[in-house]
Amino acid sequence: MSTSQIQQIRGALLMRGHTFASIAAEIGVSRSHVTYVAHGRTVSARVRKAITDKLGRDPWAKDGAAGAPHGNGQASETAA
Repeated sequence: MSTSQIQQIRGALLMRGHTFASIAAEIGVSRSHVTYVAHGRTVSARVRKAITDKLGRDPWAKDGAAGAPHGNGQASETAA
């Protein structure tokens, strides 16, 4: 994802009362892990689902549609 797309995600989350840090705390990972997943540097279906649930749409889907599949079937939950 581009920096502008990440900023759009951050802004949309903030408008809904969430941040990468609050999502991280809620699911028990580090803020940097959430950031890496958002940027596509790390794959985590759990983090992507948390972000998608908070946004009400999947920002990784080509059209950003709600209900789009999470992840790519290659989810890896790495230690944060």
